[in-house]
Amino acid sequence: MIDELDLLQDKLHLLGFSAQIFEPPLKKLENSLSPQLLTKQSANIKQYLTEDVYTGLAFCSELLPVEEEGILQEDFADLVGLINQLELLLIDNAFPAPLTALIRRHIRLAELAIAQYPIRGAGALKEAVKYATGDIYFSESDLTDISFEGGQSLKSLWQRMNSLADKAIKADNLFQIGSRATKLLDDLINS
Repeated sequence: MIDELDLLQDKLHLLGFSAQIFEPPLKKLENSLSPQLLTKQSANIKQYLTEDVYTGLAFCSELLPVEEEGILQEDFADLVGLINQLELLLIDNAFPAPLTALIRRHIRLAELAIAQYPIRGAGALKEAVKYATGDIYFSESDLTDISFEGGQSLKSLWQRMNSLADKAIKADNLFQIGSRATKLLDDLINS
């Protein structure tokens, strides 16, 4: 959440809004998110969430352009279907332990991104695609044992996740990252 606040401040600065207007309420919000307050009573947190914080956030939502298009329920159903394909693949095949662990990691990663979408937006999908890209890159030797069908299922999941994130986030370099992951999977499947 702190990252989102930093991003919000950066966007407001770029649009030329006066820091005197938006920084005080955002600072209070940041204080309310302090890890030191996690074990405290809710009154300690509520002291920072005053009326001006809510008003400031409301103005921010009015001032800033909408950067995401909503992702449809059908799109999420497609992702869940792809995740189910990967789970069935694990049940139907006896993969080596490192490959099984990799596929399970990717299933959890995709499920977590879907669960976080209502709160974090398409940024959760973006983060999942980036993590998966790095994981695929560093686990290249484990992926040589995957069947063609398994490689296609894994590739389809991240292609779909990438296309949804690309659709939802405008003016971002996510498309390039997802394309690199897809190319790497293509190379592994076809070799």
